[in-house]
Amino acid sequence: DRGIIRELAERNLIIKEMSYTHDYPFHDRCDSALIYYATPSWFINTSSMRDELIKANNDIVFNYPPQPENNAGMSRPDYRLSTGTDKSVLSSENMSILINVETNNAIDPGEQIFAYSLEGKLVGSGMVDLNRKCGLAVWGDDVKTEYCEGLLKGETFTLFHESRPLITSNVNKPGSGLWYEANGLLILECAEAVSVISDFRITEIYPNPFNSSTRISFSIPVDGRVNSSLYDISGRMVTILTNKKLDAGEHTFVWDASEFPTGIYILQVSAGDQCLTAKVTMIK
Repeated sequence: DRGIIRELAERNLIIKEMSYTHDYPFHDRCDSALIYYATPSWFINTSSMRDELIKANNDIVFNYPPQPENNAGMSRPDYRLSTGTDKSVLSSENMSILINVETNNAIDPGEQIFAYSLEGKLVGSGMVDLNRKCGLAVWGDDVKTEYCEGLLKGETFTLFHESRPLITSNVNKPGSGLWYEANGLLILECAEAVSVISDFRITEIYPNPFNSSTRISFSIPVDGRVNSSLYDISGRMVTILTNKKLDAGEHTFVWDASEFPTGIYILQVSAGDQCLTAKVTMIK
């Protein structure tokens, strides 16, 4: 609605310009030529739309205008629209998140940050750019479908780098937590949560039982060689997840078992003179 347009204009995310036509769609109703366009820097997610976002009584010509010199400083082309390569379910509803990654943590440019619901559903992902910023869309539920594609209004979500949760502080809404708001915008400062590993243990097998792939996490208190393998119930080794020296901390591997038969498997993780086992069940 026009309230959204007004808020974006106040934040300098779109610029009112009488001589330019529209190059990024926003929800608006117009009786004349459109007079708003968006700076490409703000990953407004307009891909995979399944509904009309613009209503007009007259014909509209969409052009990508030449960037004016006085607006060039606002352009940050390293923010990209979602490529759709992540496994989160897209819908017509989402909110946008811009994350400023602190320079003194373990998150490097080119690595991804993921958003998960409290039930473990992947609802968004984005890549950290060279300026240590990450833009991502957190997807919400499309009320026009029977299936719940993403988050509901007010539902809480968490951000992860690899398997580690991120500590965030809200810049544009201080004191606010991470909960979903359709068409909302959150600007966050974040650091990776640092945990002290005091013991050797299998921390997570999720999901379990699983259909075709599962995520296996374990922690080691000191640097050392670790072997993690899976065996069938006859004791035959079917795959090796890792067999190399690892740094102290938590490590996560994904076992793609799509080519293996349904059944019960035994995970064995060994480090030094210690050995851990866990049951993993695949059902199809």
